[in-house]
Amino acid sequence: MDFLAVIIAFAIQRLLHFAPTERLPKWIHAYFVLMEKQTEKYSLVKKQAWMSVAFLLLPIFIIVAVVLFLLAHTLSDVSNFFLYILIMWYCVDSLRFKRLKEEGSPDVIFMTAYEDIFAIIFWYAILGPFGGILYYLVTALLEYLNEAAIKKTNWLTAVLKFRGLLDWIPVRLVGLTFALVGHFFFAASDWFHHLKGGLAPDHQLVAELGDKAMKLDAGEKDKRLERALYLAERALWLWLVVLAIGSIFSWLG
Repeated sequence: MDFLAVIIAFAIQRLLHFAPTERLPKWIHAYFVLMEKQTEKYSLVKKQAWMSVAFLLLPIFIIVAVVLFLLAHTLSDVSNFFLYILIMWYCVDSLRFKRLKEEGSPDVIFMTAYEDIFAIIFWYAILGPFGGILYYLVTALLEYLNEAAIKKTNWLTAVLKFRGLLDWIPVRLVGLTFALVGHFFFAASDWFHHLKGGLAPDHQLVAELGDKAMKLDAGEKDKRLERALYLAERALWLWLVVLAIGSIFSWLG
């Protein structure tokens, strides 16, 4: 049922062209502003980047966890199912990277598809709705800190390291997916090379593996955007098929 919620959320976005349009919604921005002001009251928190980031994120994570726990034990299975659909619809934007076709680049398309879709699906699969919300909020915090990167460089570094931890497995899983749906042998060698990489922020790795999987000839350079979108779409369909199969096995079990 949980995986089916992901598929339905994608269907709503794709068929109705109805998806979130803001990476940093106003209510989340207001929350971060409020919590940032609160850090000024605690000198220890203010001086330590990791503590400052935890101070910003932990309260909203705890609230979300408590609300989801209470709803799971008070709502019916059907009501929870619709709640999961709503959560996935809100956290994921399967249309944003397609909107980059005219103004983006293949690297931006690959990294946007990863941030807005694949990473959230992965953590949803691992931790349920809380996992999807976790990655969504970390990405939103990065958007917020990027607005004040000069003043909050240490905070930004701390969040990037935390996201590097969250990204290690899904980045490589998405890279493998690109290889499977693209030119496998051209991407696989790079994928194996980076398999033992550290926890550094490596969204660029997604772009590198995507570029390798496209394998464009010299006369096809003008088709890079089109091919990047095609590759990202094929990778997404593969993930959705795997989720559908997982849903079927969960029902049979």
